[in-house]
Amino acid sequence: MTADAAVPVASNAGVAIPRRAGFWRRWWRKPLGVVSAGFLLLITLACVAAPWLAPYTARKQDLQHVRELPSAAHLLGTDTLGRDILSRLLFGGQITLLGVLEAVLVLLLIGVPIGLVAGYQGDGSIA
Repeated sequence: MTADAAVPVASNAGVAIPRRAGFWRRWWRKPLGVVSAGFLLLITLACVAAPWLAPYTARKQDLQHVRELPSAAHLLGTDTLGRDILSRLLFGGQITLLGVLEAVLVLLLIGVPIGLVAGYQGDGSIA
């Protein structure tokens, strides 16, 4: 039986009603989705923990190590001002996550109530 196959469920009338497997069960059976979600969770946690994980501060310049290739001291190398790229990515991810959080809050505080009102009010064209 495949993940999308209908599963018969007994009803009160004795007639089997087809029911699809739940979202999480179908999602869990797809390894690519699980790996992708795990990777996103790992990146999110790394950005949140940037002050403890980053080897350098985001703005620390070292002009003696300009445009270095990846090494033990700088895992992703350095930029044109000698700043560690890994540290800048982790701290920059915090700003991105803050923007995503703001967008979700706006959606929840403005979009959901408007959608609920529109759904209940309707335009009266459906009898």
